[in-house]
Amino acid sequence: MCYIGSHGVAALHRYKYSGVDHSYVAKYILQPFWTRFVHFFPLWMPPNMITLMGFMFLLLSAMLGYIYSPHLDSPPPRWVHFAHGLLLFLYQTLDAVDGKQARRTNSSSPLGELFDHGCDALACTFEALAFGSTSMCGRKGLMIIYFAHFFIAVVGAEWWAQQFGKSLPFLNWLSVLADVPTFTAILCLMITFGVIPTVAFNVINVSKVVAIKKMKKKYYSWEECVNLTTESWAVGLKLARDINYQFPQLAGVNLSSLIPSASDHAINLIQSLCSWDPCKRPTALEAL
Repeated sequence: MCYIGSHGVAALHRYKYSGVDHSYVAKYILQPFWTRFVHFFPLWMPPNMITLMGFMFLLLSAMLGYIYSPHLDSPPPRWVHFAHGLLLFLYQTLDAVDGKQARRTNSSSPLGELFDHGCDALACTFEALAFGSTSMCGRKGLMIIYFAHFFIAVVGAEWWAQQFGKSLPFLNWLSVLADVPTFTAILCLMITFGVIPTVAFNVINVSKVVAIKKMKKKYYSWEECVNLTTESWAVGLKLARDINYQFPQLAGVNLSSLIPSASDHAINLIQSLCSWDPCKRPTALEAL
């Protein structure tokens, strides 16, 4: 079975890579830097080796993120963030230099281009992991979906720009979205089902908190405060008595935790009354 027809094979023979960046940063900063940087590599080094070195830098960045933030929700050390930026810069530099090295050594080949683009495709996944560990997005929720959407938008720009019906043919029955650009349709769906409900729930929760704070606070009278305090002390002492009867060695511990507001002299007195005597097991009355 042939996966590529005769028309596709003829198109492959006419294919020629053409990547041009007309931005000022690339024209006046990056391109001069890459042109000088390529001379650090000897002529005997193949360009595919440079591509592989850049990919290994990005793989190391993802491994650092996984080691120090395996669930993408804990802050890694500060030097890890610096390492992520440095390794990404090295990957970007080597990814741009490998083509210049190929033209410099007259070793350009379709295999080298395929290897370069394959490493770039895998690099998007590993860079997403490194960026997720830095931003602590976690492995659940909409944040990881937003990051995936961001990296897919960078890689599949042509897919996002074409019509929604062509990008997702199985949804052609949606005549409303068939002729709309894919990124516009996805953005509208995200706003409708993601952003608007989230903002609405946040506004509702904040309004509830504000309404509760605006309510008049109830102040207890002096007699009610005394009664509540007495009842709480009675319940605490009853629990302490039951605990001390079963575990007399914990007398000082549980009483001091039950009545933290008592003075040091009172706690010492209670501990002396309830302390465990290994020769004599105290009764409940003696414990009190």
